[in-house]
Amino acid sequence: MTRAPFIVSALALVACGGSDLPRDGAWVSEAAVVDTNSCVITPEEAGIPTLTGFNLERDLDGSFTLVPMDGSDDPVEYDCDLLLGEMTCDIERFDIPLGPTSLRFRLTLVGDFETRRATLRQVAEGDCEGTGCVVAKNKLETEFPCTIDVSYESKWDSDDLGPLGEE
Repeated sequence: MTRAPFIVSALALVACGGSDLPRDGAWVSEAAVVDTNSCVITPEEAGIPTLTGFNLERDLDGSFTLVPMDGSDDPVEYDCDLLLGEMTCDIERFDIPLGPTSLRFRLTLVGDFETRRATLRQVAEGDCEGTGCVVAKNKLETEFPCTIDVSYESKWDSDDLGPLGEE
């Protein structure tokens, strides 16, 4: 049938939020707001990339890649999926070696996207591994596991308005 590709494409658009697909290109965010930090160390010390700016590249299957523009030589790339405007991204792990001990952070990125606006949350769950965890716990004056929760309000900031035109 010749209608099958059209129906599959239409279903993909509905599943991915239809007209609320986020725009390709550069996005900027207001300053990060640390909503929760039971880890005592800063998000930067925990290795959490700053999302004050990021580039978004959509894929044909409705997924997209989000790359922080944080000035690092090897930025983390998040592979993300979007379903009805809600985004979830692959989980990254960051290790902070402290001699025989390592602080390990599991990072999740979630958010809600519209065409030109987004609300993002980075949640880093930290834990301690190794023989020096008691020392690390006392030095940092924290308990493990711990959580750092950072939120951003973001907007699309590319000059090329593309086929959708002006707002």
